[in-house]
Amino acid sequence: MNNVESGSSPRPEVVIIAPVIPDENTQGLAGRYLLDLVAALDSFNPLIFSPDTMRNRRTAARGAPRHRLVELNAKPGTRRQVRPLTSPLPAHRGFARALLEDPEIVAIMDNARVIELYGLESTPLAMSLRKRFPSARITVTLPDVATDRSTTPPGVASRKFARAERRASGVADTVITFSPEARSRLAEVNNATVIFPPFMARSAASFDPSAAHQRAENHYPVPADERFDDVDSWIRHRFGWKQFKRRVHAVYGPDVSCDAGESPTHREPTFALSVVIPVYNGEHGLSDQLDSLAMQPEADELDVVIADNGSTDRSATVAQAYANAFGAFRVVDASAARGPSHARNIGALMARGRDILFVDADDELRMGYVSAMRSALERHVLVGSVPLLSMPGEAPPPIPKEPKSLRPGPFWFPEYALGGALGVRRETMLEAGGFDESFRGHEEVDFCGRIQQLGYEMVGVPTAVYDYRQRSTLRDAFRQYQHYGHTSIQLWVKHHEEIELQSISLRSTVRPMVRAALRTISSTDRISLEQNIRGVGWMLGTVGGHLRYRVFGSIPNSKLINNFKSVDE
Repeated sequence: MNNVESGSSPRPEVVIIAPVIPDENTQGLAGRYLLDLVAALDSFNPLIFSPDTMRNRRTAARGAPRHRLVELNAKPGTRRQVRPLTSPLPAHRGFARALLEDPEIVAIMDNARVIELYGLESTPLAMSLRKRFPSARITVTLPDVATDRSTTPPGVASRKFARAERRASGVADTVITFSPEARSRLAEVNNATVIFPPFMARSAASFDPSAAHQRAENHYPVPADERFDDVDSWIRHRFGWKQFKRRVHAVYGPDVSCDAGESPTHREPTFALSVVIPVYNGEHGLSDQLDSLAMQPEADELDVVIADNGSTDRSATVAQAYANAFGAFRVVDASAARGPSHARNIGALMARGRDILFVDADDELRMGYVSAMRSALERHVLVGSVPLLSMPGEAPPPIPKEPKSLRPGPFWFPEYALGGALGVRRETMLEAGGFDESFRGHEEVDFCGRIQQLGYEMVGVPTAVYDYRQRSTLRDAFRQYQHYGHTSIQLWVKHHEEIELQSISLRSTVRPMVRAALRTISSTDRISLEQNIRGVGWMLGTVGGHLRYRVFGSIPNSKLINNFKSVDE
């Protein structure tokens, strides 16, 4: 029984495989979200495949989204009962066999761009679908992960949940959860992204405000410093339909490429402010930053440039979903050289604003950020904002009473701001030569120092705050700080003859490294372990920097914007 006749409907670009089909009477989180998902995917002609069960027949009779009920094709003598929703095993025996043996269904899925497996019960199909339809993108939505799982039986059932999630994420192109907290629970999954369910905004505005408030506090903690009058307003902005539809199109939309048709050059500013976002393989975190930027009151007045540094994932497609959220929007090719410095330089050359804000793809702006930075750039040419260290899945930290936007430079270097926390006058940036692309770390220290050497002042903006996302694994944190330590010596070697800097030596680095390693071994909690791991990485990196830049004298030449032939002098 189904409501789709062969050849009578447009070819579906997105196929959704779900254990149950929802209707307007559905009240559960999973069912309501599926209804919203189908509505947001309307332009892609979505089609739901569900088992032909009595429950689904009753729902179809009441009216449901475009669907097809698949007659179960179980082996003789096999029980066809529905398993509990908490089970990570198939919900209906014979469903997978029926999907893959029906020629018409196979033809539909063979022509689909995306095959969505909705719910943990559908995840065992992932491997079979990947082998049968290699050209389709496989996405998996795990609504159960977004709950606190207080009803999940302990022991064997919990381990089955974890195994099913890992198995599905290893095969799927994208895993969707409903909150950053849920994404952080999938510790071994690096292809997870968040789509916030829009029912939160409806709950706050209409039928159940208390439930919306409780869920907002439990799963989506409201930052105490968000500048909205009440929780209702925050929910409507954070979980509104526009934000939902953008995130849906970022995951399920057709692939696009970056714009390589425009050459970097000087141009007259047509906007007061541009925002440049360098990105490299940021598919699963870029939406968080773009959402936070789109929520700023000045979004319609911004020129946004996404500088794609040679991503091999769908970063450009995710970015393009936000094309209508700003005054101007472009995804440009910045793949000629690897590194954030090159991407920022290309983005700045392509920018159409008098002033430029640099933000990173994996961070998230607090409300009021753009307003505070724009006001500061009216009076100064180089400004820095306040980074608040934030771990994935944790509640955003509160703003301290005395927030610090500028950091003391290493080796007595001038104060600076992080690369994702900078605002600068475009002509001043070009005068200084932009970011030195020979650096793969500490490029912001070098950049801010060179502008201050030209006689300009560096000013902090304590009212511009953003969440500075930290690496989620100890291995990533170690490598990041090892890299920082290495490039700190490159910074010293480049500038020690022109600026009076602190003296350094290889011997003074080795002893602290040994002490940090001993502290790491004796660490008793996660926080101290992370701090010591970073310390060991930093010290090991500085040893490598001493050997490369000071002992062997392998110093890379500076590469500034002045070297670009496309820049008119």
